[in-house]
Amino acid sequence: EISTALRTSLCVISNRGASSLTVVGNLEMDKSEVTDNVLCSVDQISQCVPGGWENIKQLNVKTALSTSIPIYLSTGAPQDVTIEKDENGKEAVEAEEVTTVFGAKVKVYPSGDVKLIKDGETEHEI
Repeated sequence: EISTALRTSLCVISNRGASSLTVVGNLEMDKSEVTDNVLCSVDQISQCVPGGWENIKQLNVKTALSTSIPIYLSTGAPQDVTIEKDENGKEAVEAEEVTTVFGAKVKVYPSGDVKLIKDGETEHEI
């Protein structure tokens, strides 16, 4: 279990900030192993990022004591990225009371959309 953990890398892609970090090598690895890990990591990351490879703007390699060295710079523009919409994000969600608007309810969808429903009215997007 410890041996497996030492051979595993983790890259957390969150919606906070414009960059992510992953470890692809250590001092005990030779150049070819690190190179293979970089290539494999880039492939995996491009499959996980919404919009795929077109949504990756820059890739850098860095050691603990070095400056960041770019290995890829995108020439594309933000409008070139196509992200498929998740139709499941509009699934039915139960309306709940909201304390900031008297007599209203709110629906928060998995997609992040928020709908405010006032008494006697239809849904309004905030």
